[in-house]
Amino acid sequence: MIQNKEFTFNDKNFKFNYRPDSSDEKVFKEIFEKKCYRKPLINFDVGEGETWIDLGGHIGLFALYAISKGAKKVIVYEADEDNFNLLKQNIELNNLQDKIIPHQLAVVDDNILGDNNTISFWKSNNPLINYRNSIHEKSRGTKITVPAIKFNSVITSDIDGLKIDIEGAEVDILTNSDSNYQNIKKLTFEFTLKSEKLSLAQTVLSEKGFILRIPPSTLNIGSKGWIDYVCHCHHSDLLQTLREFKFPTQTRKNISDSPVRGFALGQVISWAGKGEKAGYRKLISEKTKSPKFNKIYNESLNYMNLYDKKFQYTSIQYNKNNICQKHLDKNNIGESLIVGLGDYTGGELIIYDEDGNNPVKHDIRYKPLKFNGSIYPHETAPFEGERYTLVFYSIK
Repeated sequence: MIQNKEFTFNDKNFKFNYRPDSSDEKVFKEIFEKKCYRKPLINFDVGEGETWIDLGGHIGLFALYAISKGAKKVIVYEADEDNFNLLKQNIELNNLQDKIIPHQLAVVDDNILGDNNTISFWKSNNPLINYRNSIHEKSRGTKITVPAIKFNSVITSDIDGLKIDIEGAEVDILTNSDSNYQNIKKLTFEFTLKSEKLSLAQTVLSEKGFILRIPPSTLNIGSKGWIDYVCHCHHSDLLQTLREFKFPTQTRKNISDSPVRGFALGQVISWAGKGEKAGYRKLISEKTKSPKFNKIYNESLNYMNLYDKKFQYTSIQYNKNNICQKHLDKNNIGESLIVGLGDYTGGELIIYDEDGNNPVKHDIRYKPLKFNGSIYPHETAPFEGERYTLVFYSIK
């Protein structure tokens, strides 16, 4: 039996049809009471005037949430016929036909779907659990065939946000570097940890410019962990800004005998003053104050704010295609954080013990690493390609 519920959210009135005592109610609580698609820590939410794609639209509750937050349009894909019929009813109940556009289709990784336009779909045998349907075989599901479409064909240039909750089908989409979502600014997805591919997804997402921080404990759960992990991430234009920026040269005798391409923003140690008052002191660098460096500095601050809001630093060192010889950062104090960006192979950060022995390579390409460069000697492994590094650090 279908029931109707009315509610108010963000000063907007809504109503929807649902199946009582089913997972419909669970989804409602997750979205509107627990606010699972809102993450204040990284300022993640649906924004005013945005266009979103909702993969795995269920009965339309995320779409209603997005409209309540001011979204201009939500394009919804839902493969299950029963869910889709309720989705259409809920659009009509709220007179949102011009803002919520429904499609009864399964969205599938391009390589998985191939030349087909349908796919096998396992529908839950339990009518009260209607959100666990999947294109992946389930022992407690009934196999049916549903119409399907390739992921890349649903992504258009006017999309601001993408929500994915498709019970395992997200794994192939998010681990395929050819999936075309790199221009979307906001992405939230539920990931099947049982696949043991979350680390690969994180790498692909980072390479596409998204900033996300997934705890190592979650990355290492493996096949025996809980099934789903909800992740929110923002797109960063930092790499593109670095590519467009004309890097100056600087002399850094501790890392290279020749001038290198790089610069520091934030606090630096510089000679200042005149006569007896002259000496080295901590100053905000002149480059930091220059409009030329404003964009790159602000995007770097935003990158760190999204990645780790609590990390303390005074300065940022930018490097382009530099191979640093073995050295210590003698003017630094405490931990630094380094991350590599760009299309390169090799270029690991090699860190030694305090005595300069026992080198260990660390892959920092889209994998921020914290280390104490004032205690542990370190250097750059040889690399090929385009390699940028940012080092966030504090000076003494």
